[in-house]
Order: sequence, then structure tokens, then C-alpha cells
Amino acid sequence: MKMLVSVPSEKTKSIIHLVFSATCLLGFMLSMLINSSYVLAKEQASIQIRHPYIRLMPPGAPNTAAYMTISSTENNQLIKVTGSVARNIELHEHIHQNGIMQMRPVDKIDLPAGNTVHLQPGGLHIMLIGVTPSLQADEQYSLQLHFAKGAPVTQDFVVQYAPSAHRKQPHKGQQHKQYLKNNVNNEHKHQEHDQKHTGAPHTESRQYQEPE
Repeated sequence: MKMLVSVPSEKTKSIIHLVFSATCLLGFMLSMLINSSYVLAKEQASIQIRHPYIRLMPPGAPNTAAYMTISSTENNQLIKVTGSVARNIELHEHIHQNGIMQMRPVDKIDLPAGNTVHLQPGGLHIMLIGVTPSLQADEQYSLQLHFAKGAPVTQDFVVQYAPSAHRKQPHKGQQHKQYLKNNVNNEHKHQEHDQKHTGAPHTESRQYQEPE
């Protein structure tokens, strides 16, 4: 007795090939998604942020500062902070120079592996210059933290009074006033330059008020 063997038609072969290709593509895309999620989770897990807050200021105060504690499992640097809560956002530090406490902007904040870095009144902080809304207690605003390594991290900061441990150590005014004075002097130079070359006064004014 002869056995009859069914030979798939060309149409059936095409369908089988299409299903196989689609299965392979789906598997590849799934593996890429899992791998991307793992990499992102690993990057985010390498940065730990605690106690993020924006200092509550009197109504109408144009400037304030944001604080937090931050640590990294690898050597990294906080290089920039962005957000819509303020016109300008800068990284600042306080230093002792010639027996005087001074404040100055910095390009980055080092995050040594395994160490906790404190951004706090009288030390490193995120300066919010030209706060756009009138900040209210318990409101939250998102800031994007950009690092030398890894993806940016979006972090919510709650508006509140400085913790009690820092209320007797207010944000030092002397160094901020010197910084603001320098900005005003620079602005006056821009005004003189505009008047000399165009005959028109410089209309934009940058007047900062430091957190007290």
C-alpha cells in the first residue's frame, strides 16, 4: 500500500514563513524592551535621592533654593538641573575664603561612589532664580536632575519651611548679596555698553533676592 504524503502549497509555505518571521521579530522586540527596562532601572537605582524640598519664602520673593540628600553607587556628577518652576536654575556652593563665607555658582556637584552628599542651607544647593509662580506650602514641583553618567532623573520637590535643624542656620545672606551685587554690576556694564553703541538703554533688569 502506498502512503500519500501531503505537500504544502506555496500559499501555505508563505503563511508559515510569515508566522515564523513575525514570531522571531516579536521575540527580538520583547528582549530589547526587557533589556532597556533593566538598563533604565539600573541607572535609576544607582541614584538615591532623599528629603527633596524647596524652601518656602515670603510672598513675592523672587528667589529660593532647593535641597536634598543624594547618593550614587558609582562615581558620578550632578551637572545641571532644569525645570519650569524658575527662570534660571543654578548649582551653588558656599566656601570659606580669607576668613569670609562666600557663595558662588559651580559647574557640577561631585557624587563619590557610596557617599551621601547633602544639599542644605549654608552649603551646596540648587538656586532657583526668578521663581515664576507664587509658591505655596505643600505644593510639589518637578525638577530634572542631569548627571554626567546615566539618564536624567525627574524628582518631585515639596515646598516647605526649612527643617528645624537648619532654621537657626539660615541661608547665608552675605555671600549671596555679593553674588547678586556682581550680577547687578554686570547688568550695569551691559546697560552702559548698549547706551554707548545703540543709544538705547538696556531694558532687561536682573535683580535677585537671596533666601534668608
